[in-house]
Amino acid sequence: MNLLRAIMPGLIVLLALGSGASGQGVAPATATGTPKIVFAQPIHNFGELKPNAEVTHEYAFTNAGDGTLEIIRVQSTCGCAAVAPSKKLLAPGESSAIKITYHAGRTAGMSEKKILVYTNDPEQPESVLTIRAAIKTDLEFNPSYIRFDNIPIDQPAEASVFFMAKDPDAFKLTDLKADDPFLRCEWRRTDDGRFELKVAFVPEQVKADHRGYLNSTVRAKTNSESFPIIQLPVYIKFQEEFAVVPARLMMYGLKAGTGATRDVIVKNNKGVAFQITAVESSNPFVRAEVVRNGEAANVVKIVIDAKAPAGLCNATVIVRMGARHLAVPVRARIGDAAATPAPTGAAGGR
Repeated sequence: MNLLRAIMPGLIVLLALGSGASGQGVAPATATGTPKIVFAQPIHNFGELKPNAEVTHEYAFTNAGDGTLEIIRVQSTCGCAAVAPSKKLLAPGESSAIKITYHAGRTAGMSEKKILVYTNDPEQPESVLTIRAAIKTDLEFNPSYIRFDNIPIDQPAEASVFFMAKDPDAFKLTDLKADDPFLRCEWRRTDDGRFELKVAFVPEQVKADHRGYLNSTVRAKTNSESFPIIQLPVYIKFQEEFAVVPARLMMYGLKAGTGATRDVIVKNNKGVAFQITAVESSNPFVRAEVVRNGEAANVVKIVIDAKAPAGLCNATVIVRMGARHLAVPVRARIGDAAATPAPTGAAGGR
């Protein structure tokens, strides 16, 4: 009896501690279960659309599982804007919808786009939603813009856009004009039933403040239902007077303590002889030397100093031709000489 009296307080304390630990360690009962996403119609066909039309649709879905469904991410793989549902956690039996906005292109024909929905559904973590549409147009044209790349600023250039009308005999194009005087436009019907819009660059109309490029627009009106207004962007980039080859110098696999040299060619794009007046480097471990000068294509030697430390050795080399200059980025990676295995000597050879 005395022994029982002695151990009873301890038993009471142990029972109390056990009861408290059990109460704190066990979470309230919840239904974990398995989520399952089910879309009512994962494929939607908008039918016939005009070029550049914008339409919307909602894909309804339900959590048909017995666990909480989480919408992790909605990803568009096309020119569509997809909006994830405002509620990303759905209890069993709950429903929601994903809204998409589809931007139709201008090219006639069938169009099919995909949207990916990522969830915690273990059987279907990635759901695919499909958009279909038939773009109907009575006029097609290609390309949709005009680009003059690296053209001499003092020489004319031409580019064409071809139009294919559903009814060539009834097609009309009017009010053809360019926004700027350095462009001239002409319009004609070709022998194969197409229409050619020819855009010519007029160098005499270029002002001095072009900064190496010009942008403009060619505009016209048509009797097409699909494209009553034509707006063609025009991009012009002029050829620089000088160029360097290669445009940037990449040197990898170098070893510390050995140094390295590479040549770059600085040329006049018009084939005119010129003088390099100075070369400079932003890095004391990278040196530049003019080894050929006074010709239409001159040579500059880039030298990586043998004292350059291991690691990345970057620099910008400036080549000056009087008031003009070119920048040559130099990127070198130098390995640690100590980490490079030494060549096998006669004693260690096989």
